Amino acid sequence: MMKRLLLLVLVFAALTACGTWTGSEDTSAARPAVHTVERGENLFRIAWRYGLDYRDIARWNQLESPDLILAGQRLRLHPPGTSHRQIQLASRATPASRPAVNSTAAPSATPARTVRPGSGSGGWDWPTEGQVISRFNPNQPGSKGIRISAAPSQTVRAASAGEVVYRGSGLRGYGRLLVVKHSGSTLSAYGHLGRIFVSEGDRVAKGQAIAELSETGPPSILHFEIRENGNPVDPMLYLSG
Repeated sequence: MMKRLLLLVLVFAALTACGTWTGSEDTSAARPAVHTVERGENLFRIAWRYGLDYRDIARWNQLESPDLILAGQRLRLHPPGTSHRQIQLASRATPASRPAVNSTAAPSATPARTVRPGSGSGGWDWPTEGQVISRFNPNQPGSKGIRISAAPSQTVRAASAGEVVYRGSGLRGYGRLLVVKHSGSTLSAYGHLGRIFVSEGDRVAKGQAIAELSETGPPSILHFEIRENGNPVDPMLYLSG
C-alpha cells in the first residue's frame, strides 16, 4: 500500500513539474551578421526576431521601403563598417527574442491581477479579459511582455489603433502571432492565437476584435508585447496608470 501511494505521489509530482513550465527560453542563436530573407518574411518580422528596429535594417541596407524585400535577399543586421569583433560583442548582448510557448504557466511572484478590455488608464486598452499571470522582466526568459490567462477562444482586441504588419506562425515560441504597427517606433504583438480576423495591411481601431485565443487549455494564454524602436518595454506602463 505504501509503495503504491509513493508511486502515485511521484507521478503527480512529475506531471505537475511538466505543466508548470513547458515554454522555450531565450536561448536562441545570437544575431548573425546577415539574414537571408525566406519566403513569406517581411522586414517587421525579421526586426522582431532579432530585437531590432525595422527602420535601422532598412537604413543599413539602403532599402527604399520596408515592403521591398525578396526571398533570397541578404540583409545586413549591423551598421555598415561594423567589425567582426563588434558583431560578436553585439550578438552576445542582444540574442533573438523568444517568449514562452502557450502553457499552464507558473504564477509569477506578483499576485495575479484581473483585467478587462478598455480598463487601461495608460492610453491603451487591455487586449483581453483575464488575469495577468506573468509580468515584464527583460532579464528573465519568456518575460519580454506580459501573459494573460483567459478562456479558450476568448476574443482578443487591438490595444491601440494601427496597421497589421505581420500575421503568421514563423516566429518560434509565439504560436500564431499578430504584430501591429502603431507609429514609426511602436509595435505590439499578440501571441498564441487561434482564429485571426485580420490580415497584413489591414488598419485596426483601438478595441477592434482582431483574433481569438487558442482553443488549447484551459486556460489559454495571451502573450502580449510592446516594443519601442525594436526594444521590449513594459506593457503595464501603456495599459495602466
